[in-house]
Amino acid sequence: MPILTTTPQQAFLGMNLLLTGIPLGLFILFTIAVFIFALVVALIVALLGAVLFTVFCVGVALMIVLPTILFTTFAATFLFLWGLGGYHLLRWANKDNNSESGEAPEGSAIGDKLNSLTGGRLTGFMEDARGQNAKKGIEGYGDRFNKPADGGDEKSTATTTGSSAKANQQ
Repeated sequence: MPILTTTPQQAFLGMNLLLTGIPLGLFILFTIAVFIFALVVALIVALLGAVLFTVFCVGVALMIVLPTILFTTFAATFLFLWGLGGYHLLRWANKDNNSESGEAPEGSAIGDKLNSLTGGRLTGFMEDARGQNAKKGIEGYGDRFNKPADGGDEKSTATTTGSSAKANQQ
């Protein structure tokens, strides 16, 4: 059985390690805790700074956006009301009190008067408007997007020029 013998130097180092080891370990734990705490505080401060900066930038942007939105809303409302008033004014001016439909007879509508002022250059527009008003819709115009007026099932294959296969055969 070996005898446990120590030298004075080993006894000194053992006693020193025993007495200074606990404070040294506590110091290392304290240093790690302070580092983690400082890191968390720095992240919270940075997050708070980012939120405050974002709120400031949005506030400055709202000072430009809100008046712009108000102005464009009022302008759109103004133009809509002018258009609505103009529509009703023209409808009232074109109205014939003797007709049942309330439409102006041919030649007395404002568009007819403008057509006569331009030397008949608006005749196509007036004929189209009267034709559309008589039909109350766009059905039956016979263009390449609608069914043929005769009700046939012939399929129209439009070309790049807009003509149909039926028109090409004729």
